[in-house]
Amino acid sequence: MECYQNGGPKLSACAPTVIVPSCNCRGNTSRRMLNCIYLTGIEEVDVTFCDCTPDPITLLENHLFPASPTQPRVAFHLSFLDLYSELRAEGHLSCQAFASGFSTLNKFEHPDTIRRALANAFFEYLRVKEDVNRVLSKYEQQDCSSEIIECPDVPRKKIRMNEKHFLLMATSSLDVVSAMIKKMT
Repeated sequence: MECYQNGGPKLSACAPTVIVPSCNCRGNTSRRMLNCIYLTGIEEVDVTFCDCTPDPITLLENHLFPASPTQPRVAFHLSFLDLYSELRAEGHLSCQAFASGFSTLNKFEHPDTIRRALANAFFEYLRVKEDVNRVLSKYEQQDCSSEIIECPDVPRKKIRMNEKHFLLMATSSLDVVSAMIKKMT
């Protein structure tokens, strides 16, 4: 299923009910139910994590950003965080007001849960996004003879230099994101 259109995520993409790791290592796995916050609502998703990949990386590969760096129970879709970022910048919307309005629209009985999780995730998301953008701007400044470069630390993952969406940056620069996640823990 194509998840992007016009350089950004499809807003109408259906939320998955199950997420499995992308590795083939046959390592130890664990399953956890997460409340995933999408623009279209709140979904409970069954996520399988593998010991070979940090939990936040598994979530990032699925367009989700964790509310905590270890053992997350809540995750936000990247487009949800981008929407809040725009509303915060343009309309000075507080986290509490946004969480309360979203909870009311989705008939979620515990708006404070979303507010706390959003407050935990949002500023870390902005920091990670800024760091990844900085690394990618270094790639762009290099003389690249082709439109696609391969990340040396992540075989079989490629990035198109003309696509700027955060998820593509994060999943193609997993080494950078992994280092940032380690700083958070």
